[in-house]
This record gives sequence, C-alpha cells and structure tokens, in this order.
Amino acid sequence: MKAANGLVHPRLSVGRFSFSASAAEFLEVYTDEDLFQSTGVRIAFTGRQGGLSTGAYASLNLGSQVGDTYNTVLRNRYRLAAALGFEDYPLAVPRQIHGDHLTVLTEAAAPAAWVDELNTGADGIIVEQVPVAALLCFADCASVIMVAPSGVFAVVHAGWRGVMASIAPAALTQLAARTQCLPADCNVYVGPHIRSECFEVSTELADRFVNRFGSASAPDSRHVSLIEALRTDLVEHGANPARIADCAVCTACHPDQFFSYRMQQGICGRHGAFAARRVFQPTNTNESQADTNGLSAFSSDYAC
Repeated sequence: MKAANGLVHPRLSVGRFSFSASAAEFLEVYTDEDLFQSTGVRIAFTGRQGGLSTGAYASLNLGSQVGDTYNTVLRNRYRLAAALGFEDYPLAVPRQIHGDHLTVLTEAAAPAAWVDELNTGADGIIVEQVPVAALLCFADCASVIMVAPSGVFAVVHAGWRGVMASIAPAALTQLAARTQCLPADCNVYVGPHIRSECFEVSTELADRFVNRFGSASAPDSRHVSLIEALRTDLVEHGANPARIADCAVCTACHPDQFFSYRMQQGICGRHGAFAARRVFQPTNTNESQADTNGLSAFSSDYAC
C-alpha cells in the first residue's frame, strides 16, 4: 500500500534470483519487491548460500578482508549484482571500521574521490548518484537500509558501537535533509543480525544500553537487543514505527544460512546488505547474465 508521498510501506520477503541461464542456479535474499516495482530501488539482504567460496567462507562470502581468496570474493560480488540485475553498475564497498562515519556519493563527486573516502573507512553510505550500487558486509552486526521517497538510499553497518553512536539515526536524518523529506517519510529495513537471546555481553554494556535506549534494549543483565535499541533511537529521531521493517532472523541461531562471527569463533565470511536504483521502468531481474570474474574499477578493495 502506498502512502500519500508515493512510497510503499516496507515489507521484507524472500526473493529468488537466478544468476545464470540455468534456473537451478539462484540466490535467495530478503528484499522488498513492491519497493522495486514502484521506485526502481532494489534492496537485498543476502545469506551465505549460492557462492563460490569454500571452508569457513562457504559459500557467498562478500567480505574481502577475512582471509578468503580475493578473486573468489569478487566473483561472489559479481554473482550477486548479476542476479539482481545490476552487474553494469559500479559497486561501492567501504572499509568498515565499527564507527559512525557516513560517506555520501553525490552527483557532483568524481568516482576517484569516492574510492579514496571509502578506503579511508566508513560504516554507512548515502547514494545519490546513479548508476551506483552499495554493499556493506556483516557477520552478526545489524544491517540497515533506508530509502527516501525520491529513491535516494542509505546502507548502514550497525554493530553495538555503531548503535551506541546513533549511526542509523544520523544516516536517516541526513538522508531526509538531503532529499527534502521528513524522516517519517523514509522506509527503514533491518536485516538478519544476532538477536538478544544469543548476544551475551558484559553487565556494564547491558547497563549502558538500558540507560541509553530503555529496558527493552536489554532483556536481562547479560543480553542486549540491537533491534530494540535501533527502533527506539530511530523513532526518537523522527522515524515512523510503521515504516521500520525487521527481518526478524538471528544469524547466530542460523549459522547454516548466515555468517556468524560468534558461532564461527571469528573465522567466517560476510553476508551483505546491497542496494541500487534503476531510473527507468524496472525489468525482470531474474533474466540475468552469466557469472564472470569482473567488477567495476570503482569497487573498493576493502570490506569488513
């Protein structure tokens, strides 16, 4: 259902996308098909299946700084982009630093400047430029994608440090300001991440969450909820609760489907949060091209 501003209300569901001529070769991602059909913005929260990596990185590892073969990671990234129909787009992948820095890819900035800033480090990207796709990488931390009515979008990495630093509300506020809308007009999507039942922390950190975000953010003295902290902080900064869509999947509970830093004791790949926008009438992205080794030169060499 569309609101008065024309942006559909968010709804995450599993979509299946072929990355070759064979229907048997596909990726499954959490996406919002209605959003794509109405705005051209494709969002995707990936799992770990459908790639080329092996061992602890099997198989759709998208992180290039975790010990996997770099060329294999590039092929995995291309496979994702091709499956979603954006293999012709340059891919922006920042060096994630568990901080609160946001990078804005504007229409005016030269691509070389983007690469320098992405390599310096950022945990969020706002993309105004078309054609550019954004990818951030995760293994328990919360992934957040925000979309404004104009189709400008942000992709954010929110570990507990980023949550405490309010990186998600900062991205939402800046996204709204840059697109001249209200934060309440934007859709917010939260992908798979470690949930409170598996996220054991120190009592000191749990107390910090309670003091900052209220009791719902820490169900007991040794566990915290990233989604409840994010939801509270986003709403306090103007987000519409009805426009926050939570994937409601725990990465630690499902290590066969997602990478989990905790469950794999620090040796694992990274799943991703991907977003890109078409400015023309969307087409059937299931009719994608065959897999290759290539990616745009604008893609950063770094990913968490």
